[in-house]
Amino acid sequence: MKKTMGLLGGIGPESSAKFYLNLIREVQRRKLVKTNIDYPHVVLNSIPAPELVDHDDLSVYLSGVKTLERAGVDFIAIVCNTAYIHIAELQAAVKVPIIHLMALVNSVVNRESAKKILVLGSRKLVDSGLFSFGHIEASSEDKDKIDDIILKHNIDASPSKNKAEVMKLIGRYNPDLVVIACTELSSFLIDLKIKKIDTLDILLDEVIRCSVA
Repeated sequence: MKKTMGLLGGIGPESSAKFYLNLIREVQRRKLVKTNIDYPHVVLNSIPAPELVDHDDLSVYLSGVKTLERAGVDFIAIVCNTAYIHIAELQAAVKVPIIHLMALVNSVVNRESAKKILVLGSRKLVDSGLFSFGHIEASSEDKDKIDDIILKHNIDASPSKNKAEVMKLIGRYNPDLVVIACTELSSFLIDLKIKKIDTLDILLDEVIRCSVA
C-alpha cells in the first residue's frame, strides 16, 4: 500500500521545491507511474524557519514535524541537512518515524574507496561528529565562507557567483570525492566534474523506497 510522506521543507524554499520536482521526475524515470494516481502522496510543510547555520531555535522545526504528524503522514523527511544534528529531539516530538539522513549518508560513503573526502555543508554539520567516515578538515576560513554562501543564497540567490567560489574552495583541497551536505549548495552544484555524492539524492531514494514499502 502506498504510504503518505511528510516533507519538512522551506529551509530553504528553493531547494525544497527542487526536491519535490526531482521526486516527480525520479518516479517517472523509474517507470513507477502509469496514471496520475500512481504519484507519491506528499504533504509538504514549508516552514519559514531560522537557518540552523547561525541559530539554535528549534521551535518552528518542532512545530513543523508535529503539523505533519497531525496531517496523517506515515513518515517524515527533513529537506535540510543541518537539522539532522537535532534528529533525536525532533524524533522525540512525534510518533511517526523521521528518516535519519545522516545514517544513510554514512552507509553510502563508507562503501566508497575514496581516500580524500571533502564534505560541503554548514560548519555545525561538518563539526557535529555525525559523519562516521574520515574527511578532509577544511580551514576555519573556508567553513565560514561556506556558511556565508548558504545564508546569502536564500536571500539573494547568485548561483554562478556562489558556484565559482565553491569550486575555488574545492580546488584548494583536491579531493577524490565531494559530499554535498547542504540543500542550498545542492541547488547549484549539479554538474561537478569531480566525483560527488549529494545527500539529497540519498534522501530522494529513501523517500521513494519508504513510500512504496
